[in-house]
Formats: sequence, C-alpha cells, structure tokens
Amino acid sequence: MNIIKSDNGFPYAWRAGRVEQLIRNILERKAQEQLTVGSVMLINPTWLLDRDLATEIRDAGPDFIICHDLVDPAIPQVNKIIQDSGIPHLFIGNANQYRLDFWAMVCDLNFQAYTNSDLQLRPGARKFMCLNRKPHAHRRILVQHLEPVRELGHLVSGADLSLTDANTGNYDVPNDVYTLGDIATWQDSYLNIVTETTFNNTDFFISEKTWKPILGLRPFFVYGQPKLREYLRQQGFDTFEDIIDYTDCNTEQDYAELAVRTINTIIVNRSPHFQQRLINNQQRFRTYVYEQWDRLFKLNLADYV
Repeated sequence: MNIIKSDNGFPYAWRAGRVEQLIRNILERKAQEQLTVGSVMLINPTWLLDRDLATEIRDAGPDFIICHDLVDPAIPQVNKIIQDSGIPHLFIGNANQYRLDFWAMVCDLNFQAYTNSDLQLRPGARKFMCLNRKPHAHRRILVQHLEPVRELGHLVSGADLSLTDANTGNYDVPNDVYTLGDIATWQDSYLNIVTETTFNNTDFFISEKTWKPILGLRPFFVYGQPKLREYLRQQGFDTFEDIIDYTDCNTEQDYAELAVRTINTIIVNRSPHFQQRLINNQQRFRTYVYEQWDRLFKLNLADYV
C-alpha cells in the first residue's frame, strides 16, 4: 500500500506535535492493517492555507482519504474539497463523522499536576476570570463588554483591542497551554469565562481552554458554541446551566451581555455540594480521556471505504 502523507502540522518539538504524530502513526498503521486499497492519502488540515489541495488530491489519485483534523479548526474549504473529490474518506478529530478530542488527550498527558488543596478558592475571591491571548473578533467584543466590571475579576486581552487582525503584532501574553497560570490568581477567581478559539453557533471546537476550569475545579461560562455545551452535557459534564441561562443567546453581543449579567448576579458558592459538582467534572475528565484513546484504538477504517 502507498501512504501519501501531509508534511504540515505542529512541529515534533512541541508536546502537542508529538501527540499529533503518535495519532498519525496509529492511523497509518491501521490503514496498512485494515485496508486492501492501493493508496491512502493522509491530509492534515492544520495551517493548510496556500496549497492547491484539490490538485494534490487529483494528482495523487488515492483510493481513500483520511483527514485528521486535530489541533486547530480546519478551514471549511478543506472539507468541501475532500467531499467534492468523490473519493471515500474519513474526517477524524474535530469532526462530526468521527470525533476524537485531541486536546483532552494532550492535556491529560502534559497538564501540570495540582492537588485539590492547590485549587481551593480564597476567601474574598473575585467573581470571574477571563484570559485572552489572540484578539479574535469575538474576544474583542466580549472584553469590551467586560470592561465596566473589570474590578470584579481578572480580565486579560492580548494586544490592542483596536487591531483587526488577530495574527498581528506581539500579544504580550504567554501561550500557556499546560498550566492554570499564576496559581494565586486562579485561587482568587471564581467563574471561568471560556473564550474558545472560534465563536460558532453551527459547530464547535474544543481546545485546552475548555478543559482548564474542569481540571481546575471552577464553574465556567461558555462564550458561544451551544453545540459545545450540548456535547459536554452528553459526555456527562456539568455545564452549570442552572446558574447560567443561555436562552435566546445567538450573537456575540447576546453572549457578552449575558456574561456581564451573570457576573453581576452570581453568588460564589462554597458549599460542599457545589464543590462535589466541580470534583465530579474533574473526575469525569479522566475517564473521558480514556474513552478518546479507546475510540482511536477501536476505529476500523474498513467501515468507511
């Protein structure tokens, strides 16, 4: 069998890059063991920008395509090009066809270990934390709404909010993937406002940002992505919708206004019952990660040819 592989993606020197490479190797081995076709093309949509993918597929002429969308949301054109090729294919990772939660797997392997004592909320803690690095448009809208309540929490935004390009300039905020940041600040913050990589009402993407409050024993507010909340509930996670009413939220403006209302009205709950809800989320994460690896190992590519 001929395996045609992408040469893009996260560098192997990055911890997430090594996990991505491991998953690619597993998929390649599965292709060799489970398929009887002549050639398989593995496409990595991460940072696949200025390439003529349609021509690459046509020139390669594979019998089967595996698109492993793991570390970043793929641009929609990638999915369309693969679908339009007419070649049998599998979308795995950040995909409805075969969802695999890459960042949960990476965090489980690499996240800094904390004791529950480390994570205890301090007396007099502030009401919220909202940390942002790249100033994507949906994050700028939220930060602007949170400015009037800044003194009630810890609010950070990378770069100048007037920038229109999130990839411009020095964000002046470390890209801290595998820790909760300054632990004293974490202990001084109650509600975690999660501003994911994308704001998307039709699909969702999960990064380490969603898992931090779950690992760090905090209630969280999901800024947008109703399908992410639905998915978390389906997977057995508490999304705290008894204290946050997302009804009638559709736009970035709606969610930003709800975030402000929630901050103004939320009461810090230190009861043992509520603490157990946070611990349940943390414990559910551990078994959830095992389920992701199990899904990968049980995948039979022959089912998709």
